[in-house]
Amino acid sequence: MNARNYLALAVVAGMTPLFFIDLGAWRQVFAPEIHIFGHLLYFALLGWLILQAPVLQRYSFAKRGIAVLAIALLLGASIELVQPLFDRTAGFRDVWQNVLGAAIAVALAAPAGAKRRSIGGLVAVVLFLELQAPVTSLWDRGVARLQFPVLSDFSTAFEHRRWSRGQQDDGVTRGGHGSLRVDLPPARFAGTTMRRSLGDWSDFEALSLSIYNAEPVPLIVTVSIRDDIHLSRGGAYDDRFNRRFQLLPGWNDIRIPVEDVQQAPSERTMRLNRIVELAIFTTNLEQPHRLYLDTVQLTDS
Repeated sequence: MNARNYLALAVVAGMTPLFFIDLGAWRQVFAPEIHIFGHLLYFALLGWLILQAPVLQRYSFAKRGIAVLAIALLLGASIELVQPLFDRTAGFRDVWQNVLGAAIAVALAAPAGAKRRSIGGLVAVVLFLELQAPVTSLWDRGVARLQFPVLSDFSTAFEHRRWSRGQQDDGVTRGGHGSLRVDLPPARFAGTTMRRSLGDWSDFEALSLSIYNAEPVPLIVTVSIRDDIHLSRGGAYDDRFNRRFQLLPGWNDIRIPVEDVQQAPSERTMRLNRIVELAIFTTNLEQPHRLYLDTVQLTDS
């Protein structure tokens, strides 16, 4: 093997344990979107090494390429099936990303000419589509750091992706930039949840947000705030912050003292530097309802 292959082998060997160990607090260091790049890199390097294996050189490139993709599929599926034994969560989208990583190796190793252009073009298009969401999400994480203590004022293009439901809307605003339009269907629970870029609330006095009730009747909503250990403790109702608010037609400005959030769990205090979810939802909604959410921020007063 040449030096490049030895380097690729070293990287693959070094990354292999990461599929099976719980990184614990270290998982907080890296954004979840980084994980896709790890899968792509690992299986691209592994695919490259398999393509160079002497035992396969007597076969045509097409057969070697198919073998690499098949190995990536089987190995990736096996890893996901075994991961729960190591307290890791299986994700079968990871299997697809593993195969895509192997396809990158096949495209790079393809014979020069039309075959390389066609395989490379196809892989490039699929890779672009697959990376669009994580790349824009990473970009928005950077924007969120610059905006903090504003959590969402919907002044930039991808802020709606911080929320589980809703679309950016420029027609109804409280702060002058935009808002999140949330269409609530009839359901036992209907709402939207912010699940990232929440920052450290420790040095602030209050959380404020504005909600526009677009319907002519009042609506009761619950604001729920959870930290990183809430679910691991069983997700009990009295282990998080919950407060109900009546939304009158039009704009409603809500203020929640951070101290109330911290003291909300019945048997502990909320970890203000590890807030992971801010949910706004209705209960037993009988008719469709539209809300607009704007200017979600932490304040010093």
